[in-house]
Amino acid sequence: MRLATFEYEISSCAGASSGIGESCALYLASQGWRVFATVRKQEQADRLKQVTPDNLYAVLLEITDQSSVRQLAKAILRELGDGTLDGLVNNAGIVLSNAVEILDISDLRRQLEVNFFGHVSVIKAFLLLLRKSGGRIVNISSTSGRIALPFLSPYAASKFALEAMSDTLRVELRPWGIYVSIIEPGSITTPIWDKSIQAAHERIRDLPPEALELYRAVIYRVQQAASEIGRSGLPPLEVSRAVEHALVSRHPKARYVIGKGTRWVLLAERIAPVWLRDWFIARQLRIE
Repeated sequence: MRLATFEYEISSCAGASSGIGESCALYLASQGWRVFATVRKQEQADRLKQVTPDNLYAVLLEITDQSSVRQLAKAILRELGDGTLDGLVNNAGIVLSNAVEILDISDLRRQLEVNFFGHVSVIKAFLLLLRKSGGRIVNISSTSGRIALPFLSPYAASKFALEAMSDTLRVELRPWGIYVSIIEPGSITTPIWDKSIQAAHERIRDLPPEALELYRAVIYRVQQAASEIGRSGLPPLEVSRAVEHALVSRHPKARYVIGKGTRWVLLAERIAPVWLRDWFIARQLRIE
């Protein structure tokens, strides 16, 4: 079987060098899949080649660059030859956080370019191959795609958009037997949260005094909560197993919810009144 799996961690430590993307690539390769894992820099590709099996290929991609996406599609088409592309795994990569009032619109655009528009661009580039094989699309979202927390509006907006697009594709692509699944990780141990916290510290240093006075205390509490999530989460392997199920199961799920207590959180989100949910979140973060 053949698979192209893409890691879109466009940040200070880009590519399939860590986190969910690396775990998926290595796990699927270990299960006999032929994997194309994208990275952003050549040195990351070189490192990955040294530690991965022969059936995993590290290839370069800048997900926000249309020409880079087109070049990748052509390169994989040539590499496949008469083979088939059985799966496409889209894994978003950056988390930007801030209060909406002081959010830089360029940050919001960057968040959406990487976590949403980039995925749409890649899916469009590979649909011809997937249609020929009746392959599958797996979009790695987040519980933030269903519950938007304070100060994570850019990230949540990108995930809400990804979930909406996935729901649409799941019906649009039915005539060709192309299944579309969403993976919704909750608390997963990956470096992405540490990178987000570091970036948030840098943004806080650049804030004007009036913004610091308004939001500094609560922003630090949100950062602390994110740090605790990163330390207490499940290993990325749990996500990798869900991805494989979505790729090989006769009846893949529309959504795979992964993480400690995540199902209960989403159940509460569906049945609890909005005022109660808002009160609980505000109480946890001491937003008063």
